[in-house]
Amino acid sequence: MESAKALGKTVGVDHVFTRLNYRVFPEYFELMLCRLGVNYFNMIYPHYRGVMAKHADRLAVSYGELAPFVRRAMALFTDRGLPAFSRVLVNFPPCVLPGYQHIVADWERDDVPSGETLAGPGLALQRLDAMKAGQKSKPARCRDCALGARCGGVDREYLERFGDREFVPLARRPRPAPIRTIYA
Repeated sequence: MESAKALGKTVGVDHVFTRLNYRVFPEYFELMLCRLGVNYFNMIYPHYRGVMAKHADRLAVSYGELAPFVRRAMALFTDRGLPAFSRVLVNFPPCVLPGYQHIVADWERDDVPSGETLAGPGLALQRLDAMKAGQKSKPARCRDCALGARCGGVDREYLERFGDREFVPLARRPRPAPIRTIYA
């Protein structure tokens, strides 16, 4: 990373949370962002499909267990600033980390077809937005959430593994966390 930065290259890190790494995440995040100076950082909650599903008994961590550690790491952005082009949280419904919805990718329903396609099983083409929507579900109580009409829900595999008790409807739209944007 240091060599790439010395050459003027943009350096980014994608971090997938697991039971093996979530407790040390704030320290890891500080190392990457503050000491090594990465330009962008994506914190990804995993989909429990494929290889993750195969190893979920060893790797799965719930949103509830993970959220306090993500909040601690996000406090660095309050002091240091968030790179302007960042959407740093991936696959997090807004009720899990209220106030951070403005930096979460893929939580909102997309009612406008993107036109993007990908090859699925048997190489059949499928629309990306339809695939993502088909993988999600919403607990019944989500209809009472202030963001319910916009929220796409949570992965079905998550609900099968952990249940829905963590998903509490938001009474009103949360104010964005005080994260300033920097231009590097």
